Amino acid sequence: MEEIVGTIRAVAEGGHALPRRLTGSLFDEIARLALRDRGRDDPRAMKLTNRERQVLALIGEGLSNKEIAARLHIAVPTVSSHVHSLLEKLGRHTRLEIGVDARADAERQAHAPGNRGRGRV
Repeated sequence: MEEIVGTIRAVAEGGHALPRRLTGSLFDEIARLALRDRGRDDPRAMKLTNRERQVLALIGEGLSNKEIAARLHIAVPTVSSHVHSLLEKLGRHTRLEIGVDARADAERQAHAPGNRGRGRV
């Protein structure tokens, strides 16, 4: 129980619930499964602003709101607002689900005809 409380406190302070090396492989596997189960084109993504796309990509990398804010030079509440908007626009309920969307999108881009042989984007 102490470990759970410690993890919750760490996440509340901008830390991570899972080590980065596990987060990346977890998102990669979920994205792979999502691609298999879902069509390649997601029309909902067309509604996203450029900033929302940036936030989405960084969530897919496993960054916290605090880290995203620092990377984009914006306030943490602004990131929270973008996350909320992403949840609504993408029809998702959790941050993990939008992280899966981000990984799936990155996977689609990496396998697009114009990106063959260039690795991850």
